Amino acid sequence: MLRAGGARTFVGGNLGTPLVEAARDEFDVAVAEISSFQLEWVERFHPRVGVWLNLSEDHLDRHGDLANYAAVKARLFAHQAEADVAVLNRDDPLVWEWASRIRGRVWSFGRSRLDGPGARIEEGRIVVDNGEAVHELETRGLALQGPHNEENIAAAALAAEALGVPRADVARALIRFEGLRHRMEKVAERDGVSFVDDSKGTNLGALHRSLEGMPEGRVVLIAGGRGKGGDYAGIMDLLASRVHFVAAYGEAADDLWSAWHGRVKVERHARFADAVIAARAAARAGDTVLLSPACASQDQFRDYRERGEAFAAQVREAGA
Repeated sequence: MLRAGGARTFVGGNLGTPLVEAARDEFDVAVAEISSFQLEWVERFHPRVGVWLNLSEDHLDRHGDLANYAAVKARLFAHQAEADVAVLNRDDPLVWEWASRIRGRVWSFGRSRLDGPGARIEEGRIVVDNGEAVHELETRGLALQGPHNEENIAAAALAAEALGVPRADVARALIRFEGLRHRMEKVAERDGVSFVDDSKGTNLGALHRSLEGMPEGRVVLIAGGRGKGGDYAGIMDLLASRVHFVAAYGEAADDLWSAWHGRVKVERHARFADAVIAARAAARAGDTVLLSPACASQDQFRDYRERGEAFAAQVREAGA
């Protein structure tokens, strides 16, 4: 959106290029993903616009519990001034409870009633209200689909609004945007079975949002890797309604089996490649084989990108 509006834009941080690289060239704005690990150490970090999408169990092996994890996440706004903007999910109570503690201007997004500046997600559109003017963004026909992407669009539109991006450029960027690699990316279709790479879904919250948009009973799930200390049983009802087979792999395979096997068929595999083979064998025409691991990748891969590439390569080679 920023680039569509003509801004020289750096993109980096935790998701790839280190933020320090932004100092090498002239940029109008830096867009950076900041991890909780990085936020533990911030002393003067001052985002003019900060966005907090949601909060779910992740990195509890480091932060201990959800309350501590939330407090670390909230450090994103610690050095904001009154003129700065904090974009928060008002429908996530664990996020919204921090709204009153933030010094900057709070803009919210969600499906609930909008009270103050922010965005309201409706059927086929997002209504953006900056407190002075209202405009709408059409979401029908976009490449980004699903309730989680509606929230992503609303949050991004508010960030762009706060930074002065013309609304026509925001809409144009949405139409052109095709999504990110390894986040609900369809990589192949074989014999009526779709293969979707969601390797970036490294926690239970991401798995939950990915499954929400799937048809009931038509998912074969590949999950596992290195666990982060979350409660796998907490997703059981949604999992049982969408998934008919789980290929669990890696260090977390036993934990996933223990949490899920009573409600859905779960097979355990030591190697990722064997889990992919099992998932392919279990899939029927009309199913989706979904790699959405809910775990980190570092037990067998360098990062989630390498895991996603391995999945895509194995699927494509099998169909060659």
